[in-house]
Amino acid sequence: MLAITATYRTPEIYVFWNHTVGIDLGGTTVRTGLYNHKWELLECITLPTRVLDGPQAVVEDVSSCVSHLATKYGARPTAIGLGSPGPLNIPEGRLMRLPNFPGWDGFPLRSALERATGLKVLWSQMVMRLL
Repeated sequence: MLAITATYRTPEIYVFWNHTVGIDLGGTTVRTGLYNHKWELLECITLPTRVLDGPQAVVEDVSSCVSHLATKYGARPTAIGLGSPGPLNIPEGRLMRLPNFPGWDGFPLRSALERATGLKVLWSQMVMRLL
């Protein structure tokens, strides 16, 4: 795959290719960050994790953050790196029995985020270290 890195600048518009998104899902907060092609964090949005409202509510919150950041920076993210508590079923992209997430057992988080954002989601514990 040919990777093209380009920058276009006007006084208020920055357009970068090869952006990525990092998501750190925690029991208290969920952080969504946008990185440029140099892995520099452009911005991170931190929201309360609405655990009791259910997983779909949190997916919608994260999707809104991704959309907001992409629009603000004129970005076209290529993928999402997702960090979350476990236990996890990574091959199936599902959360297992998380003690701080009642009612989330078996939720297909990876596919739900992919549908909501249109981006490929990769699960990694490294995401928490990047945000």
